[in-house]
Amino acid sequence: MILVGMWADVDAEAYWKASATVAIFAVATVHVCLLGFARLAGRFRWGYFITCQIVYGLASLLAIMIIGEIDDDGAFRLLATVSIVDAALTLVIPLQHRISKTDTHRTSVLTALDDRNVAGIDGEIARLKRRISELGNSAPKSPAAQMINLNER
Repeated sequence: MILVGMWADVDAEAYWKASATVAIFAVATVHVCLLGFARLAGRFRWGYFITCQIVYGLASLLAIMIIGEIDDDGAFRLLATVSIVDAALTLVIPLQHRISKTDTHRTSVLTALDDRNVAGIDGEIARLKRRISELGNSAPKSPAAQMINLNER
């Protein structure tokens, strides 16, 4: 939207406010997705959900300030405070990920989807092993293998 607005030389204020809002929420979504790569132990998963709320809250606050053209000193102080909390929690998530990897009494850091995927892969491996053993038992022996069997008798 921003590139189209620049190339088309759009002068509509509402267009630029909408473009800025879309860009802000796009960056917030990327931020949350990148934090989602962290595999957190159960005791740390709350931190991810709180961080997601703070990130989208900051994006919403920015959008409200842009659309409403708010230039109040208190609003900027609130924006600064939420930004600091966002940055702090963004730094905490990778630390919790690292702690989750070294946690000796963890049950699993896999999500429910990951558990299903691992179970499906394990089932496929077991099925392929059975099929390989069936093929190994029913396959005709090569001349070299037959010669080895004759020498063993």
